Amino acid sequence: MDFIPFIKEVSTKAGWEAIFEVSETMVRLPFEDDAGEINVFIRPCGEFDGQTVLEFSSVGFPLPEDNGLRLALLEMALERNGQIMQGYWAIEEGNNEKKLTVMATQIAETMDPPEFKTSVLAVVREFSRMIKTLKDAMDETDGDAAEGEPAEAEAAESEPAEGEPAEGETN
Repeated sequence: MDFIPFIKEVSTKAGWEAIFEVSETMVRLPFEDDAGEINVFIRPCGEFDGQTVLEFSSVGFPLPEDNGLRLALLEMALERNGQIMQGYWAIEEGNNEKKLTVMATQIAETMDPPEFKTSVLAVVREFSRMIKTLKDAMDETDGDAAEGEPAEAEAAESEPAEGEPAEGETN
């Protein structure tokens, strides 16, 4: 299979013109989403019954060092694997680091443009969903941290900085 021309052709038929060659065996399709730019990487990843299997994947989320956070993130991903119809979460390892990545696979020779589009959008949508979920969780955590320190924060705000007059005083 001539990978790059094949992907360019099927991408164009699916309605996407922005295709960037990362290497001879990988392309990147960029998408804008309210979560930001999401890139889908496509590469041949092996063969099944003599046919080329394509991998569609997102960038990875580095797994947290904290075991509690790591467990929570992995549990959330496994639960999602049981809920989503297309794509799946996987752990990729590279550069001595494990990352959580959303992926999908298709057999290239039997894949038509709608199947290609479904795999690409499955990666985009699930990655976007995870970003939003993580941002919401971080916002809640930040809110909880701010709520836990009101006395110190109020005291610091009410005290004048060195060299500044206290409330009601003038220079």
